Amino acid sequence: MESKKLLMIHIPKCAGITMNQIIGLNNPKFFGNHYGHHYADFIKNKIGDKYKNYTSFCIIRNPWDKLWSSYNFMKSGSEFKRNNNNNLKSFEDYIFDIYDTKKYLNVNSKINGTDLYHHKQSNWITNKGNDKIVDIIGKFEDLSSLVETIEHDFNIDGLSQRFKITHSNKTKKVNYREVYNQSMISKVSEMYQEDIKLGNYKF
Repeated sequence: MESKKLLMIHIPKCAGITMNQIIGLNNPKFFGNHYGHHYADFIKNKIGDKYKNYTSFCIIRNPWDKLWSSYNFMKSGSEFKRNNNNNLKSFEDYIFDIYDTKKYLNVNSKINGTDLYHHKQSNWITNKGNDKIVDIIGKFEDLSSLVETIEHDFNIDGLSQRFKITHSNKTKKVNYREVYNQSMISKVSEMYQEDIKLGNYKF
């Protein structure tokens, strides 16, 4: 495994930037994030046989929490996002818009874009035959385990320590459980069944 480089499949709002920071984009053992938010299937088709020369990993996140994070980022995360999402109203409107317009069914892979926040996380992990093609699937809720695995298997010293420092600097935010009503909970459950099953998630 040591001979292979790490390839991150970067699902939006799932700690990808944090992983870039603690591993280091200049780390010779890390291929980095050259393909942005593209699906693993897209990357595999793009680089062909070279894909097997990498150890791919991704991070998944509780869909209810992920949508709340996405909504907040699009409301205030950056000037670009604010300028393009002035019509965003309440979080409930946001959830119902995704549901009513069926945005969650989108399967077009791309390097970046706010519409990617609506895609099913399973899109990043499986090919068109629904086979998993990502080697390591970590969980946002247990990042420390993923960090420890990478540190150990790839002999990247200091990874856990850098993660602890980065993680301790995170600001406390409103817990997603406080912003949902039952109807919103049900809509997310219906839209993201595959992701919920993938991570064995519950609200």
